[in-house]
Amino acid sequence: MNTKKVLFIYQNAFSQTGGIQTFNKYFISALEDIKKENDNFDAELISIYDNKENIKSNLIFKIL
Repeated sequence: MNTKKVLFIYQNAFSQTGGIQTFNKYFISALEDIKKENDNFDAELISIYDNKENIKSNLIFKIL
């Protein structure tokens, strides 16, 4: 079975509040839900501006 992979690169979601940050949080939450339900799904997130201590997710994160 092939693993489906998603790479989501975004500016910020957890370090600031606004419309795009809210969208990013919902999108990340959807990725978490998909990962919980599918063994052949993997997601990696790259944030440009979030601070590591503000991130609230169990997905793999990288901070630039």
